[in-house]
Amino acid sequence: MRIESKKFLEQAKMDFEAGIKNMENKIFFVSAFLFQQAAEKSLKAFWIEKNKENPPSTHNLIILAESLNLPEDLIECSKVLTPHSVISRYPTGEFAPYEIYSEAEVLRLKECSERILKWIEEQLK
Repeated sequence: MRIESKKFLEQAKMDFEAGIKNMENKIFFVSAFLFQQAAEKSLKAFWIEKNKENPPSTHNLIILAESLNLPEDLIECSKVLTPHSVISRYPTGEFAPYEIYSEAEVLRLKECSERILKWIEEQLK
């Protein structure tokens, strides 16, 4: 495995673990962001290995997942996770991120992130 891919995958795992710890502490908006980031970085690790080039500068997991021909269920997970790269970080006139996340919603994000991460780990073995 290329060093760049390895580092992206290592960081993806660390983001995922940090997401779990924040979830345990009921800091759900941070968990949402970290689960999105774990999926993004694992997709970028796979991109580097598959394409032998740097991944595009995007937070859109749908573009990455479709370009990498991931299974349909993982593309659906990328659709679930993508909006949380922004929603989890930036207040609007209507809400602040800390106000809108529930444990149930973040659990769904965790499951999607984990499915993408595990699938990519399998592909990179």
